[in-house]
Amino acid sequence: MYTSEPMSDATSPALRIQNVVATVRVATVLNLDELAKRIPGAEYDKKKFPGLVLRLSSPKVAALVFTPGKIVLTGMPHPDVLPAAFSCVLEALRTAGAEIELFDPPRVVNIVSSGTFGVNPGDQGDNEDRGRDAGVLINGQSANVKGLIARIRTSGLDLVADLSTDFGTTLSSSTFRITGGGANFQIGPQVNSDGLLSIGIPSITTSNLGDSSNGFLNSLGSGGDTRITDTNNHPTAAAIVQSAIEQIATLSGRLGGFQANQVETNLNSVRVALENVQASESTIRDTDYAVEVANLTRAQILVQSTTQILGLANQLPQNVLSLLR
Repeated sequence: MYTSEPMSDATSPALRIQNVVATVRVATVLNLDELAKRIPGAEYDKKKFPGLVLRLSSPKVAALVFTPGKIVLTGMPHPDVLPAAFSCVLEALRTAGAEIELFDPPRVVNIVSSGTFGVNPGDQGDNEDRGRDAGVLINGQSANVKGLIARIRTSGLDLVADLSTDFGTTLSSSTFRITGGGANFQIGPQVNSDGLLSIGIPSITTSNLGDSSNGFLNSLGSGGDTRITDTNNHPTAAAIVQSAIEQIATLSGRLGGFQANQVETNLNSVRVALENVQASESTIRDTDYAVEVANLTRAQILVQSTTQILGLANQLPQNVLSLLR
């Protein structure tokens, strides 16, 4: 069960236009070197910038003229200034001897505006509110939550839940069961629960990489809800790709951590134990060899002693006979 508070509503700001940028093509080729010589105040240094810079005083606009005949007008305070600024630039170019042929009418390509946004007091300060992370309980334990992504990792459960916007911003609960998936690794010397490790790997197909808020990778293709052929979908598409990259990076980190911190650590312990057993076995074998050598030496001594005694016993009768003679 979890709760979440929506972001505070911001008041409508009063926007002020700071800059308007427009473009137009007026010729096939323009000789910028000749124009820089004939137009007073023109700036042209092709080593620093490939275009000719004209600065108009009335209206106060800067014009960037390029060799292919393209002109960029910038610094206009409002789109209404465009016709007058364009006429002044054309007049300056024609006076300098440029052959002007208007291909298309000038068009605005960018407007920069500024304003003050009023935001109700939020969690991060008086002028900022980024919302709150959902509060989630899974199996009665508090989960680690970032936004609508809830994670929990215990000895018996390793789970990542991606909550939908509706589900994650209301007070509610849900029940589900995990019936399969993942893999078990028995890394202990005995087959029991103490030596059992489990890890689950989520699906990384294009229908699962992404998130429920923005969409998934399979929606970026032709015919998808966020197809990248539509330029309006590019911000959402970038968010989906970023989410997919984070998912892959997280999975890679989990697998690497599982291998390095659990499997390889236990494997190193088993290798040390095996080395100790082999050393003990070698010591036992060395001890048994020494005992057998001692027994062999004892048997050899007994055989030699018996032989000498028998030799002495055989010599005694001979000595008696020699005395009788």
